[in-house]
Amino acid sequence: MDTDEEEEEDIAPAHPSTHEGEVRKLKEKLRNLGTQHDSLLEGAKNNARIAQERIEKLEEQVKALLNRTNKINQDAERSRKLYREHIEHMSSLAVTGKDSGEILKPRQPDPYNGDPEKL
Repeated sequence: MDTDEEEEEDIAPAHPSTHEGEVRKLKEKLRNLGTQHDSLLEGAKNNARIAQERIEKLEEQVKALLNRTNKINQDAERSRKLYREHIEHMSSLAVTGKDSGEILKPRQPDPYNGDPEKL
C-alpha cells in the first residue's frame, strides 16, 4: 500500500505550464488596465479643471454683460426722463403761447423816441 500512495504523489498536473502562462497574461492585462485607468482618471481630472476654468471665464463675461446692460438701462432711463422734461417744458411753453425759438431769440427793442424814461 505504501507504494500506491507514493505513486499518486508523483503524478503532476497535466498542464501546469499553461496555467502559469495564463496567470502571467492575466496579471499583465490587469497591470495594463490599471495603467489605462490611471491615465483616464488623470485625463478626467484635467478635463474637469479646464471646464472649471472655462466656467469661471464665462461667469466673468456674464457679469461684465450684466454691468453693461445695467449701464445701458440707466442711460436709457435718464434719456427718457430728459425727454419727458423736454416735453413738459414744451407743453408749458405752448400753454403760455411762446415759441421755443422765441425764447432763445433776442427781442428787437422798441425804437427810441427821445424819452429818457424808456432808457
